[in-house]
Amino acid sequence: MTITETRASHVEAAVHSAEIEGLTVSDETLADADRYVAGQIDSTELVDRVRARYGLSRLRRPVPDTGHVGSPEFHRRGQRRHPRSR
Repeated sequence: MTITETRASHVEAAVHSAEIEGLTVSDETLADADRYVAGQIDSTELVDRVRARYGLSRLRRPVPDTGHVGSPEFHRRGQRRHPRSR
C-alpha cells in the first residue's frame, strides 16, 4: 500500500467515524483532507487547520518520548492501555 493509499484509507475511516457519531464533515475539512492525501500538507497541518476552524487551540508538538500514554515511546513499546489500568 502506498503512502497515498494509506492516507486515503485513514481519511475514509475518520470521515466514516464522524458520520457514525452523527456528525457532518464540512466541505472545508474534506478539502483539507484531500490536500493531506495528496501530500500537500502533513497530518500535523491537517489537525491544526481543523482545530483552528472550530476555535480550538493547537496541540503541543512534538510529544516528548516520556513513556506516557500517547507518547511515541509508549506506542513503540507496544502498550495499548495505561500501565495503571492493568
